[in-house]
Amino acid sequence: MARYCSECGVTLNEEDLFCVNCGANLEELEKEEPVTDEDIRVVLSTLNDLLDNLPDKVINNFAKTKEFSTYEKVMRKYKIK
Repeated sequence: MARYCSECGVTLNEEDLFCVNCGANLEELEKEEPVTDEDIRVVLSTLNDLLDNLPDKVINNFAKTKEFSTYEKVMRKYKIK
């Protein structure tokens, strides 16, 4: 089974203790609790609140980008209003 660095995504060998690309300590990373969907919802909700407080011009410019459609899909997926 392939193993990947959770910091940079590079493919690792099973025996690697440190990432060969970014140097991350793989044992320490594996001890971290995984990110949950609830964690993601909380972060997205906070970012959405911050976005709402930006000047209208900035929001309107963002709304014209391809990233905005991705933003909308993510918000729908995680039921963020």
